[in-house]
Amino acid sequence: MSLPNLRALLSKIQKPSQYLGNEVNAVHKDFRSCAVRVVLVFPDAYEIGMSHMGLRILYAILNALPHVVAERCFSPLRDFEQLLREQKVPLFSLESKTPLSEFDIIGISIPHEMAYTNILAILDLAGIPLWQKERHAKHPLVLGGGVGCYNPEPLADFFDAFALGDGEDLIADVACLMSDWKRAHGIDMISQNSQPQSRATLFERLTTIEGIYVPHLFEPVYLPDGTISQIKHQKPGYEKIRKRIVSDLGQHAYPTSLVVPNARLVHDRVGLEIQRGCARGCRFCQAGFVERPVRQRDPQNVVCIADEAVRQTGMDEISLLSLSAGDYPGIVSLVKELNQIFLGKKISLSVPATRTETLTQELVQQVAKVRKTGFTIAPEAGSERLRRVINKGNLASDLFEACRNAFSQGYRLIKFYYMFGLPFEIEDDLQGIAREAEQALAIGRGFSNAVKINIGLSLLIPKPFTPFQWVSQMTTEDAKAKLSLIRRNLTSRAIQLKWPDFSSSMIEGLFARGDRRLGALLFEAYRLGCRFDQWQEHFDFAKWEAAIKTTGVDIGHYLYRERDENEIFPWEHLFEQLDKKFLWQEYQKAREESHTPDCTQTACQACGVCDFDKIRNRVVQSQKQEANVDRGSLVPQRVWI
Repeated sequence: MSLPNLRALLSKIQKPSQYLGNEVNAVHKDFRSCAVRVVLVFPDAYEIGMSHMGLRILYAILNALPHVVAERCFSPLRDFEQLLREQKVPLFSLESKTPLSEFDIIGISIPHEMAYTNILAILDLAGIPLWQKERHAKHPLVLGGGVGCYNPEPLADFFDAFALGDGEDLIADVACLMSDWKRAHGIDMISQNSQPQSRATLFERLTTIEGIYVPHLFEPVYLPDGTISQIKHQKPGYEKIRKRIVSDLGQHAYPTSLVVPNARLVHDRVGLEIQRGCARGCRFCQAGFVERPVRQRDPQNVVCIADEAVRQTGMDEISLLSLSAGDYPGIVSLVKELNQIFLGKKISLSVPATRTETLTQELVQQVAKVRKTGFTIAPEAGSERLRRVINKGNLASDLFEACRNAFSQGYRLIKFYYMFGLPFEIEDDLQGIAREAEQALAIGRGFSNAVKINIGLSLLIPKPFTPFQWVSQMTTEDAKAKLSLIRRNLTSRAIQLKWPDFSSSMIEGLFARGDRRLGALLFEAYRLGCRFDQWQEHFDFAKWEAAIKTTGVDIGHYLYRERDENEIFPWEHLFEQLDKKFLWQEYQKAREESHTPDCTQTACQACGVCDFDKIRNRVVQSQKQEANVDRGSLVPQRVWI
């Protein structure tokens, strides 16, 4: 698209800066001279997607390859979508303003289920047929990736392939394969490809890459009751898909020349991953199971990355990213060292994911040195009993000590995150949410009368590859009754309660454990105008209700029933390493309120992910030592780095 035409379009919409490109540190390559052209798509607004660390990593890796160009695209807001349709302008990339249909690969990061309608909008605006079966040799490869891919079945009929697991090596392998395939078929631009049979050979080659799932090579077979009897595979030897796992984070360069946005972001800071994976085993947490094993980044590597990223971007906040940052050995020492470097520059540090028992006074003191806003703590459940059920295990005393540490350092607002609708939940657990909040407030009042507590409630959405994948989701009626009970037990005006839209939770839960039959529902909801369903101001449940009625989907089948131990799930053929029997055992241990320890601290718990060769826990330790990695002895399977 020419610049004058773009200016004319952008003059008619709000927030035009998010479509301009040309940001500091954006990569501009000669589009035509590169053998492989990839557009990385995030199906949400620029202000959300630009801070997504996975997108930043893939952008850096691909553009470091001399034969590859990677550009970016985000979901256009409704005003720009309408304008693109009216003017018949195809959706384009930020860097070169090239239509998405002219790329070889459209790589879409899938962050969550509520982004699904945005994905269809992006493909539609790009002029790509929505249904995979309607595409031909001249269309780009539509590749999905990210945390939303562990059950991609509701999207299976819209994608050519999915990348399961860590993307660093996987995306580079796909780019190299695309280059070889194009060379073998004498193809420059896929949009000019005149060899219909070549698309089949591309899919055939993709199946040779570990972590690539080509859904049309599998066919689920359904029983009269709606459950699955089997998942047929069309290619011998391609029956189960193994998740791709990066064995050592230190083997890959971490991006420091982050693109500096043209518009304010929701999370406008340097995100620095200090640890990937978590072995705590919280039974509701999908990330805690699918991102195993634990791999920690060397602290000196963290310091070097932080220093260079700040120098390259000028950002004034560094967020140390992990599922459980407090479990990083020497986290206090690391934060101290970073403060020594950045304190004089007024650059603040945040440690957003910290368990109550690891939130020590010293850590809070270090984090609070530059600026104080709110402080977030996630007890998750309202009683120690229910925390044992979900394998969270933290004590009320840990929670109150963490609050005391925060208040003593001058924090006046603490945010609590709790879940409800958990398995084996009783009334006392819900009342406990109010009790813990009131007691925390009383502790805070010992420091200041200005102290406030904000509680964020979320409804459990049972997710695949967790011990709770077998349970029924709570109905909207029951959720409202439990919410009412919690509200009645909160007496102080200094405690504010926020809760989810239960209609939105229903749609999320529907797709979370859905199968391919939900593709028709998704298409109908998109056709009716559903977009940005994660945004409260855009979510339109009436349209979803109409789509459910039109397609005849039985929501009770997906949401409101307990699964049998041996039921075949839609995702049964994916993530082969994680043992289903282990997850079932964890579900039974939840019934018993039985604890499963962290395998980085105790014995291997036999979840199945580690191969005890390359794939194993890699844990930072101040005293470097060797670990016994004999699986038979079931000792901690760790490698010290």
